[in-house]
Amino acid sequence: MQKVLDYIAKHWDDTVRMVPRDEGRHLGLPEPFIVPCAKAVFCDLYYWDSFFASVGLVLHGRTELALSTCNDFFALVRRLGKVPNASILPCLNRSQPPLLGALTELVYSATHDDPWLKNALPALDAEYDFWMTKRSTPCGLNRHGHDATPEELLNIYDSCGFYRLGMPKDAPLEERLFQGGHLLAEAETGWDFTPRFQRRCLDFAPVDLNAILYGNELRLAQWHEHFGNTAKAEAYRVAAGKRAELMEKFCYDSEKSCYFDYDFVNDRRSEIVSCAAFYPLWFRCTTDPRRLATVGKNLADALLSPYGVRTCKLPQDPDYHYQWDALSIWPPLQYAAIQGLQNAGLDDLAMAVAKNFTRNVVRQFELTGDLWEKYNSLTGEVQQQGTEYGTPAMMGWTAGIFTFCALMVQGKSLP
Repeated sequence: MQKVLDYIAKHWDDTVRMVPRDEGRHLGLPEPFIVPCAKAVFCDLYYWDSFFASVGLVLHGRTELALSTCNDFFALVRRLGKVPNASILPCLNRSQPPLLGALTELVYSATHDDPWLKNALPALDAEYDFWMTKRSTPCGLNRHGHDATPEELLNIYDSCGFYRLGMPKDAPLEERLFQGGHLLAEAETGWDFTPRFQRRCLDFAPVDLNAILYGNELRLAQWHEHFGNTAKAEAYRVAAGKRAELMEKFCYDSEKSCYFDYDFVNDRRSEIVSCAAFYPLWFRCTTDPRRLATVGKNLADALLSPYGVRTCKLPQDPDYHYQWDALSIWPPLQYAAIQGLQNAGLDDLAMAVAKNFTRNVVRQFELTGDLWEKYNSLTGEVQQQGTEYGTPAMMGWTAGIFTFCALMVQGKSLP
């Protein structure tokens, strides 16, 4: 375990980039930032990846890099009105799970820098406004979407619908445009691609997205209160209370004692049990201790494997293996599960997730000499076939969440 931690500490700087001005397809950013991979692919600033990588940066004493990455996201909000999926032109037509509030909290908890936080609030407010105006639904919850041109919709259909998911290349134009919209929305979830949305992502209010937004509303209320803006703080508190009620109504299934994505077009919950249901526990969308414990136990029973929590409950989709399906162990979902289980008072199960994940990462590191984007939930191996685009070697969120889990297993204090 220590060998992997030492490897991570030695190689963080391999994933640091600086792009001070617009260059080709790359957007200029004012400060150095962290990228998911040290080589080959994913060498730009990616949104939700950066939060999970920053968890490890702070634990390794590299808070300054987490802070500068956070500042680059603020710059993107000021320039674009949102945080894009990544800081490259092809990714500007969508965002990703809005974890900038959580990243800001992570950095602020380490620095206690009030002037920095106060200066960040307008960008955080602006990002929240983007989600509330551009990603709203008739049911009152929020969804993922896109801001794409018809040309971009056709491009995503070709690159993902056809090449990754096997959709027919000669489908009618209207069908390709229609499916392209759903594909881009699903790419915005970060779970590209998954059985959760039945290839109709625009029709769903995802439970994880709404839990994240609930967390943002509470922390924005707290921060505005801290700086004396009581009216804005109260507005955020009211919004959080309304969201909690809507999640209770649409996403929580009392008979199954679990949370699900809500198909607002057909007025029904999804039947897919997935790690997304840990998010209401992570962000404390309910304070009922019995509910927290029951949901946490049900999710652990359904998703815990010898290698960490699998993405969705087995069996996998019989018609297609999505990479965000039952056969994959993804590092960020280990963090969501651990946070959720701890908030539910299920510390033993949270520790089981951490131990299983770290044990397998160490084993695969010994076999390959590297960290990887995801792992197979049945064998623990680094799977290359049937994963849509393979599995790249990755620092990023794997390094960040391995560090978090390893220190947890070692009994060391965590922020």
